[in-house]
Amino acid sequence: MCGQGAQLYDASADRLLVSASLDRELARSVVERTEEALGAGPLELAVVTAAPENRFVVTARFTDRMRPEWGLAEREELWAAPIEKVLMRHRTVADGLVAAAAERVGAGVVAVTHSEKGMVEVLPAGTDKSVGLQLAADRMGFTPAETIAFGDMPNDIPLLGWAGYGVAMGNAHPDLKAMADEVAPANEDDGVAVVLERLFAHS
Repeated sequence: MCGQGAQLYDASADRLLVSASLDRELARSVVERTEEALGAGPLELAVVTAAPENRFVVTARFTDRMRPEWGLAEREELWAAPIEKVLMRHRTVADGLVAAAAERVGAGVVAVTHSEKGMVEVLPAGTDKSVGLQLAADRMGFTPAETIAFGDMPNDIPLLGWAGYGVAMGNAHPDLKAMADEVAPANEDDGVAVVLERLFAHS
């Protein structure tokens, strides 16, 4: 499951099972209306192009650490090809405020989530990680009670909420820790392995 739940990929068969795309004109409208709502100048943008390419394409000031595999584009060029999601950031406005503005202007037509610092994501409506997890579980014949999910950021809240047992990492966002069934050691302390080894030892 990837793309915040918008894509489901079968690694054993190297096959994309499900993929939702984001309407480009709708995405552009949400970006522009978010900028108007914030009143703090233009947002820096990036997009993930639709499968099978799935390229990460950014505007010049989106990041100070450009990677060789990323594409660089002018703002208007971002809408030239089908996309899966848009990522927004502002140099001076907090991510939470950017996300809140996008949620207001995009209510009912897009999904908005905050995955990491400097990354507010605009996705197809109805998309979140719980949707992807449910699709995967249904295909494999598992119920929510038979699943466990791990997360560290607010975009993982629906994921942990759907799973029968939700685990927040020790380095997780406070909002995720507050709703998790358990807080594991941090990522750098192999928190996922610690929890799984304990569970498997009692299975």
